[in-house]
Amino acid sequence: MKVKIFNSVDENSWDSMVAGAEGGSIYQTSRWASFLKGYLGLRSVFFRVEEESGKTLALLRLTRESSFHRLMIEKPFERLLTSVADRIAPTIKWQAGPVFLCENDREKVFEELLSEVERFCRETGIVLIDGAYNSIYEGADPSNLADYFSRQRGYEPREQATFLVDLRPDEDLLWQNLKQSARKAIRRSFEDGLRMERLENESELGKYHEFVCDCRRSIGLIPPTLRNITELWRNLHPAGMLEIFCAYRDNDLLGGLGIWHWGGVLIEWGSVQSEKARQAKLYSSDLLKWEIMRWGHQKGDRLYDLAGVVPQPESAAPKHKGIYQFKAKWGGAFRLYRAYSKPFKRIRATVIHKGFGLIRRLRR
Repeated sequence: MKVKIFNSVDENSWDSMVAGAEGGSIYQTSRWASFLKGYLGLRSVFFRVEEESGKTLALLRLTRESSFHRLMIEKPFERLLTSVADRIAPTIKWQAGPVFLCENDREKVFEELLSEVERFCRETGIVLIDGAYNSIYEGADPSNLADYFSRQRGYEPREQATFLVDLRPDEDLLWQNLKQSARKAIRRSFEDGLRMERLENESELGKYHEFVCDCRRSIGLIPPTLRNITELWRNLHPAGMLEIFCAYRDNDLLGGLGIWHWGGVLIEWGSVQSEKARQAKLYSSDLLKWEIMRWGHQKGDRLYDLAGVVPQPESAAPKHKGIYQFKAKWGGAFRLYRAYSKPFKRIRATVIHKGFGLIRRLRR
C-alpha cells in the first residue's frame, strides 16, 4: 500500500471516482477545488491511496489556507495580506473525507492515509489541521474511523450536527413526515400565491445579488460579494452541482435558497428572506424547502442536508434555537458528528484560534 500526493489532478477522472464511491461528497471533488482556487486563491492537496497493483483504495482532498485567509478576500491589498497570513499561519482544512473505493480494511487504509497527511503537515510547516471529519452520509463508518482522530493521535473533538432528510420515500410520505407547522406554512404560502422559480442564467446573478444584500443587511449580517456568487456559479452550475431557487409572489422576489448538488445529496446554503416577506408573514422559506424537497425527490436524489444546527439546542442562544426548531420540522433525522483539530505548533495554533474568534465577534 502506498500514498501518492498531487497538487493537481485530472478533473474528470478524480470526480468520477468520487461520484462512484459511497460517502462521496461535493467537498472532495476537483470542481470544488476549482471554486476555492478561483474565488479564494486557495490551493488543494490531493492524496490517493493505492495497492501495489495500482488499484485506488481511497481519495482525500485537503485545502491549504490560513485561518484568516477568507477574512481578507476582496479587501484592499488582498494578495499581500493573504500571502503574509498564509506564511504565518498555514492551516489544513479537511471536509468530509476520505472517500473509500474499497470495502475491506478501511481502518488500515485510513491509518496509512492519516500518517501520510501528518507527515505532509510536519514537513511543510502546517500549524493546524482544522475541523477534520469523515463523510456524514454513507459508507465511511465514521464511528470507527473517528477513533483514529481522538484516541491514538491527540485530535481535539468538536461536536457538530445537522438534519438529513431522506428523499427516497414517495411524495405523500414525505408530506406526512413533515411536522404540522411545516404543512400549515406550505399551504398558507400556496394560498398567498407564492411560487418557486430557478435561476437559469449568469445574467440573473446581479439582480439576485442585490436582493441578497438587502435581505442580509436588514437583519444586521454581512452580505456576500457578487464575485463570490459568480465564482460559485461559473465553477459549479455548468456541472449541475449548484442551483439557486427563488420564491415570488407575482413579480415580487421574496426569498432565495442555494443548493449544492452532488452524488444524490442536496446541501442548502445562502437562505435569505426579504423584510417584506417577514413583515407580511409570507412563508417563502417554507415554500422553498418543500419545493426543493420535491425537486430532489423527482430527480432521484437520496438526501437533503439542511446544512447544520447547534448540537445542544436546549442551551443555545434564542437565534440558534429558532434555527434548530425551523429545521427540525422537515422530517429529517438529527445527525450528530464530531470534527477534529490537531495543532502541530500548539502555541501558534492557540493564538490563531483566539485571534480568529475575536475577529469574528468584532465583525458581527
